[in-house]
This record gives sequence, C-alpha cells and structure tokens, in this order.
Amino acid sequence: MSDLLNRYEAGTASPVGYPDYPGFADVLAIDKFARELREAEAAGAVRIATGKGRNGDQIAHVRLEAAARMYAFLARRPIAELVDDVIEVWTIERFLGVLSVTVKPWRGRKDRSSGY
Repeated sequence: MSDLLNRYEAGTASPVGYPDYPGFADVLAIDKFARELREAEAAGAVRIATGKGRNGDQIAHVRLEAAARMYAFLARRPIAELVDDVIEVWTIERFLGVLSVTVKPWRGRKDRSSGY
C-alpha cells in the first residue's frame, strides 16, 4: 500500500498495484495482505478489483482512490509535509545559529557608556 502512495507522490494520479502472489512466503501472508487491503478499502483509501473465472477469489489489482485516507490508514504523512517540516526546522536552526553568532560577541563586550 505504501507503494501506491510512493507512486502517487511521484506524480501518478491514480496508481494501480498488482499483487505478486508468487512473492508471498505462504498462504497466511497472502491472507494477511488481503485482509489489510480490505480494511483499506473499507476506509475508502483503495478500490479492489477481483479476478474473473477461477481466479474470482483473488485480488487482481488495487487502485488508490483517496490519498488522504490512505495516509491516515497507514499513519503516514505526505512527503511534501515532511519536506516543509525539515525546511522549517532548518530555517529556525539557521536563524538561531545566526542569532547565536551575533549575541555571543556582544555578551563579552563591556558597556563603555556605563563604565562596566
């Protein structure tokens, strides 16, 4: 599911994911994956399409329906928000660094007008 968000953040408007069934360790892993996808679908984050015919019980593909709901479902923040936070922290730290460089030399000076 994170892959869908990664592709969304890279510019794909409505990314689709295809389960790699041979890549799963066992049936329990497939069941867990399917259960998590169904929970995401119930939350309105994705839309699941099932296979046809004898593969009707398998998930054929998953489409990201609502990025905001997927972020909430995965407890993940959009990359743009994370970048904004880093820039904000960097800017504050840079400002405080400049302030520190400015204040330190001033602290050591005597006030010549008052004799101190």
